[in-house]
Amino acid sequence: MSIQETLWDILACPTCKTTLVRPPNEDILICDPCRVRFPIRVEIPILLMEEATPLKSQDAVASNRFPPVCPQWPPIPTKG
Repeated sequence: MSIQETLWDILACPTCKTTLVRPPNEDILICDPCRVRFPIRVEIPILLMEEATPLKSQDAVASNRFPPVCPQWPPIPTKG
């Protein structure tokens, strides 16, 4: 069972509350203001900051509109 398209439209970043963007044919949700990507696993969006990864420049939806890091959000700890 897949999540309805209308439900994708109401998903928001857990930190800054901005609407998330889902690129076509990719299993990620992007928060451009926070510059992070959230994974989607088996049609389930994982909206935990611990699971977020830094946004790659090619993923940027509107990278010139926002500062590099959301002021409400601490930096993501690097894994590894």
